[in-house]
Amino acid sequence: MKIEMKIESILLVDDDEVTNFYNEYLINKMDICNTLHIAENGQIALDKITGQNGQEMIKRPIIIFLDINMPVMNGFEFLEAYTKLGDITKGDMVVCMLTTSLHEQDLKMANNFSEIAGYLNKPLGEKDITRIVDSYFEKNESNK
Repeated sequence: MKIEMKIESILLVDDDEVTNFYNEYLINKMDICNTLHIAENGQIALDKITGQNGQEMIKRPIIIFLDINMPVMNGFEFLEAYTKLGDITKGDMVVCMLTTSLHEQDLKMANNFSEIAGYLNKPLGEKDITRIVDSYFEKNESNK
């Protein structure tokens, strides 16, 4: 499945090396972004977005795939901090929960955050990525 446009940046936030390896492979195979970043927990992701705590500030990611269960700062703690960032920092980022959690409580918690664009079960698939890009970016020429 080929996506016609390329978005600038994607941030994978997950502590599982195998999941990150697979998602990185899939995203690179689909050739949908110019830059792919990986953060092993929510705190590192937040630091990469804001350029704090010694992390080099990355170009604002356009899509964030966010796991729930991680050490240091989990996905919901990340979202709490993320909601407090200014609109200039957040811009038009699309945050998708990407998790193995089937707990109804996690889905309810995710629905409390207006910043969540989707709740996906692992593993990430080409159809998931295509649906997100088509839904949020195909008509937005500024992300090319």
